[in-house]
Amino acid sequence: MPQPSNASYRMASAILASEKAASVRPPLDDDQLEQIEFKKKVDLLRKVRSTRERLYTMGAVTNQDPSKVYVWVANDDETQVRFVSLGYEVCKDPNISTSWKKEDGSHRRGDLILYQIDKDIYDALRTDSAIRAIEVLESPEDQFLQFAEKSGVPAHKLEKK
Repeated sequence: MPQPSNASYRMASAILASEKAASVRPPLDDDQLEQIEFKKKVDLLRKVRSTRERLYTMGAVTNQDPSKVYVWVANDDETQVRFVSLGYEVCKDPNISTSWKKEDGSHRRGDLILYQIDKDIYDALRTDSAIRAIEVLESPEDQFLQFAEKSGVPAHKLEKK
């Protein structure tokens, strides 16, 4: 079997070195890292909201009143108290039709129960939730500065380079 020449070794080494150099990226600065983290958090938030929306609205509900929003909610005391405090109520509308309608007029599917809420209130709750999520992502530094000011501790914002 013939042996490869020195020229072949040098050519292979040069090719490998150029591929390695092309794959090395310059380090990211703090602003770039912060933007990447923010984008990751926003993408994750979108996925969570999308999944939550699918779970809340799972199950066919027909003959819906367009001025109402219908959601399936876990049938436990803590969850029911939370939803009722937000303005939801157990759906007993005789016009609503599901495969899980009970004799008392409610709709129960396993451990889920159908709730309804006025569309205007629902939209306001969603808007409030979106604003709060953005505030949480953007405001930790501002919250710290406000806390420090109230506590009488000197603090200031560092300028980004």
